[in-house]
Amino acid sequence: MLRAQRGRNNLFFRLFPPPKFLTMPAVGLDISDKIIRFAGLRAGVRGLELDVFGEISFPPGAIEEGFIKNKDVVVSALTTLRQKHNLRYVNVSLPEEKAYLFSIELPAMEIKDIRSALSFKIEENVPVKLADAIFDYYFIAPPIAGQPLKLGVAVTHTKVVQSYMDVVTDAGLTPLSLQVESQAVARVAIPKQRHLPESSAHIVVAVRDTKTVFAIVASDTIRFSSTLAIGGQSIVESIKKSFSVDTAEAEKIRNGKESRERDELFFSLINAASVIRDEVGRLLAYWESHGDPLSPTIVDIALTGGDTLLGLTDYLSRSFDVPVRVANVWQNIHSLETMVPAMTYRESLDYAPALGLALAF
Repeated sequence: MLRAQRGRNNLFFRLFPPPKFLTMPAVGLDISDKIIRFAGLRAGVRGLELDVFGEISFPPGAIEEGFIKNKDVVVSALTTLRQKHNLRYVNVSLPEEKAYLFSIELPAMEIKDIRSALSFKIEENVPVKLADAIFDYYFIAPPIAGQPLKLGVAVTHTKVVQSYMDVVTDAGLTPLSLQVESQAVARVAIPKQRHLPESSAHIVVAVRDTKTVFAIVASDTIRFSSTLAIGGQSIVESIKKSFSVDTAEAEKIRNGKESRERDELFFSLINAASVIRDEVGRLLAYWESHGDPLSPTIVDIALTGGDTLLGLTDYLSRSFDVPVRVANVWQNIHSLETMVPAMTYRESLDYAPALGLALAF
C-alpha cells in the first residue's frame, strides 16, 4: 500500500496489512481508463458487510493507459460520486502498467539501512530514475539476524502518484492510501491462509474494462505482475464483429441480457482468450524456472472480472494442468452462507479492486 503521508519514505505498498480497523473507514476507489468504481465496508453484527458501492463512467481519452490526460473530467466524475454518496476517506488504486515490482536479495543488515541500500538498486531494475521514483519494500521471508534479506520491491513514478493524488484531493476526497491494482485484487481473490500452506503460490487474472492484469502471488506477496491491452472493450468489439451488431447490442450480449449459444459466444472471443491463455502459460513457465523454492508450485489460477464468466474458466482449465476458478471476492469479507451482498455475482467480480482497496487497513 502506498500511504498518503508526507515524505517519500512514508509511502507504502503492502499486500496483506495487519487485520485491524482504521479509525477512519475508507472506501475503496478503483480508477480505471473508462470507469470509476467504489465500494465501502462496515462492521456489522456478523462481521464486515457491504455498506455502499457505485460507479461512474467518463468519456474516452480522459485516462489512457493509466495516464490522466483530462484532469477536469476525472475530477468532475469524482466530485459527483462524493456528493451523491457522501464519500470522504478513500483508498485509491494506481494503474498496474505504471508500477514495477521486482524481487531482490540483500546482504544481512539493520532494518533501518534497507531503504538506503535499495536506493542503489532501483535504476538497475526498473526504467525509472531514483530521483523520480516512489518505492517501498516488503519481506518475502521473515528477516533472520545475520542472514541475507529476501525482499519484494514496488516502484512507481512520482508524477503518476501525484496525478492521482491531485484528482482525488481536488474532488474534495481525502486519500488515506494508494495501492497498485494487483495488490488490491489479490486481497479478495486469494483466500486468507486458513486451509492452504503459507508458502502456496497463485496466479491472479483480472479482466478489466480496457486491459487484463496478471500477477503471481506467493507467501502473501506479489512477486510478478504484467498487463495486456485486452479487456471488456476488446470483447465488445469481437462480439460486434462476430454477430454483426452495434455497440449497445454487443453490450447486452456481453452482459447476458441478450441470449446467444454459449459455444458460439465463446468462439467469437477466442482470439482474446488465446492471448490471455498465452500470458498465463508464460507466467507458469516463469515461475517454474525462476520461482521461490519455498513456493515451488502454482496451486491455482484465480479469475476476476465479469467477462471471465464468458467461458474463460473452462478454456484455461483445458489448457493447463492447474485448477482454475472464478474468485469468490467475498471470501475474506464475510460468508455468503450468512449474508447476501447487495450487488450481483457478475458485479462483484468487476468490483474486486474496489473491495480489495476497502479491505486495505
